[in-house]
Amino acid sequence: MKILLVAPVYLNLYKIIKDELVAEGHSVVYFPEGMLPWNPYYRYPNPIKRWVLRFLFEQRNMGKKYWVDRLNDSLFNQYYDLLFVIQGVTFHPCVTERMRKYNRLLKTVLYIWDSNYSYDFFRNVGYFDKVYSFDFRDVQLFGHAKVGFLPFFGLKIY
Repeated sequence: MKILLVAPVYLNLYKIIKDELVAEGHSVVYFPEGMLPWNPYYRYPNPIKRWVLRFLFEQRNMGKKYWVDRLNDSLFNQYYDLLFVIQGVTFHPCVTERMRKYNRLLKTVLYIWDSNYSYDFFRNVGYFDKVYSFDFRDVQLFGHAKVGFLPFFGLKIY
């Protein structure tokens, strides 16, 4: 299976995941998920500030602009069996829309390894075939058939 792994570089955890997928016989291409200058999906304590930031973010189309520049990368114009996104902090629906043009049978999976308490990760559920979270409480609260519980893996070095 050919997999496009989109993940943050945080603690180089993507390397462990990529190595395990390769060990299982898959071909894996990694694309680092960067950060936006500011992101309105953090759950700021002040709801007015959160609303204003989200409004400005959407009006300026910042999320889409970020990904449109990256979608021109030849990595996104290839055939993949699976798009595997971890976190999806910068994710925009234009990613799956573009990739499905080249991959009609593309399967998409989002894995969330942080709590939805501080960030709205579940805003992306509708754009993935399956979503997993390490947080059992989040899975129960969200209550969506697409969202499953998958505990985070442990590492001997930590």
